[in-house]
Amino acid sequence: MSKYIKFTPELIDKMRQEFDAALSSAKMVGGEFTFKKTLANVDAKATLRFTDHAFLKMFTLVQSFDKEIAWHCVAERTENENEYLISDVLVYPQTVTGVTVEMDTAEYAKWIENGVLAGDERFFKLHAQGHSHVNMSTSPSGTDLQHQRGILEDLRPNGFYIFMIWNKRGEYTLWIYDLEKNIVFENKDITLEIGESGDEFSAFLKEAKEIVKAKVTQYTGASGYSTGVGGYTKTPAIIPASGYNNPPKSVPETKPAVATVTPKQKEKVRAVVASAPVGGYNYDDDEDDPDSPFYYRDDFFRR
Repeated sequence: MSKYIKFTPELIDKMRQEFDAALSSAKMVGGEFTFKKTLANVDAKATLRFTDHAFLKMFTLVQSFDKEIAWHCVAERTENENEYLISDVLVYPQTVTGVTVEMDTAEYAKWIENGVLAGDERFFKLHAQGHSHVNMSTSPSGTDLQHQRGILEDLRPNGFYIFMIWNKRGEYTLWIYDLEKNIVFENKDITLEIGESGDEFSAFLKEAKEIVKAKVTQYTGASGYSTGVGGYTKTPAIIPASGYNNPPKSVPETKPAVATVTPKQKEKVRAVVASAPVGGYNYDDDEDDPDSPFYYRDDFFRR
C-alpha cells in the first residue's frame, strides 16, 4: 500500500496527542517506557508509463547483459493525476559483477560534463534509476535500500524519484517517491503501461487486442467442458483407482481349441481300450471304417 514519506505538521500534532495520552496512562516496568506508532496507509494509486523507445532500450539492456547493469531514466509528471512518464533510458559509466553495480565516480563526472547530456535539458529530468537483477528475484537488497535513502536525502522538497529493479523474466519491483505529495507508491499501487497515444508499439498493441479474443471455457456439467463459438467440447478425464488414465488395452491370452468329444465316442474308446490285447491293434485296418471302434478312437486323438 502507498505510505507517507515524511511527517507533516498535521501528523506531528496527532502523534504528540497520542504520545501524551500514552504517557498519562503508562505503567513502567523496570523503569522503561516504549511508544510505537505505525502510520496508516494512504489510499492512492499511480501509473508509470514508458514510451515505446524508452521501454525497448531498457528491455534490451536487461536481456543483453549477463551481469547486473544500471541506468538513468528521463522522467516527468504528466497532466494526469499520479501519472509519471519515462521517455528515455541512459546508461552511465559503471563497474559491474553478477550481483553488484558500482558507479565509476570519476568517469561519471566526465559523462555528465562532456557526454551525451552535456547542455541537454534531459539532464534536469533524470528522476529515475533502474538496475537489473539478471536471473534473480527483484526483491531489493540492503544495498539497494541504502542507495534509495541516499538519493532521497538530496531530493528537493517538491521533487520525485522512481526506483526500479528488473530481471530477465520480465519481473519488476517499483517505487515512486513523490515528496510534493508526501507519498511513496509501492509495487502493488503502480500500474505499468507502455506507449503513449501515437506510439507505434502502442498502436500495434491496441490493434492486436481488438482482433485477438480470449477463448472462454465454461463448465457444462457431467458431459464435459464447452467453449464459445468455434470451440470444442472436452470430456473431463476420469482417473481410475490404479493411478493412471487410459491404461493400455490387455490382449486376451490365446488358448488352443479344445476338442469336443461326445459321450458316445468316449464310451466306445473306453470299451476298445479295455478290451485291447497286449500287442495292441493295427489301426491301418480299421481307422477308415466308420463302424470300427478305432475310427472313433483315431478321430479323438486326431482332434
